[in-house]
Amino acid sequence: KSQKKNLETNERYRRICKNLTDRKVMVQFAFLMSVTPLFEKFLTMFQSKGPIVHVILDECSSLLRTVMGRFLKTDVVRDKTGRRLLEIDCKDAKNQLPDKSIEIGPTARQMLSKIPKDQQHSIMKDITSFYIAITEYLNGHLPLKSELLRDLLYLHPLLHSQKNGSNVVSRIAQKVPHVVSEQDLTTLKDEWFDYKTSDIPEDWATEPDGTYKCIDYYCWSKVLDQKTKVDNQGITSYHR
Repeated sequence: KSQKKNLETNERYRRICKNLTDRKVMVQFAFLMSVTPLFEKFLTMFQSKGPIVHVILDECSSLLRTVMGRFLKTDVVRDKTGRRLLEIDCKDAKNQLPDKSIEIGPTARQMLSKIPKDQQHSIMKDITSFYIAITEYLNGHLPLKSELLRDLLYLHPLLHSQKNGSNVVSRIAQKVPHVVSEQDLTTLKDEWFDYKTSDIPEDWATEPDGTYKCIDYYCWSKVLDQKTKVDNQGITSYHR
């Protein structure tokens, strides 16, 4: 009993209890819970066992665009990726959604509706400031300006037939001379041309649920295996 009594008279304990009964604080908790899944998906990607260099730029763009889409107008964010997202002024009120349209999660929205109108705007102002802070942090830390990551997009199965692929792959190779020697650059472009004009079945790149398979499986297992089998017939091999 003495411990309970001491706890109840502790100023920190009383302050915590007061905050936990504050409806404004509960709205903020519910809002934060709605934001968490955005980052869980992004962080989980980096826990995968296979290479992800070919999707990093797209995933970074997707994360930033999704955050922006929660509090900025659709027309401001639509069709923008990479560097173009960095050009958006998220602090400009003209680019922001009205309070009723900002995504805060259904639980937080329900709690908010039970709070007096004059307090709702103050809460939404804090939430908007939170979104702005996240956006500015991501702008400063995500590698959306990386030319190398932009080039590495061409390793993605969907881009294997792009006409500019051979030039991009050659540019990547020049950045790693310890891996691809100068005399091999021309051969590399020839091999990429052969690769991009090959018939690549869709199920080599995607799972039944539509998600993409590990690039090791897609490129280095299936494609190389196919070329190794037909190499004896005089077709260029991708074994380098």
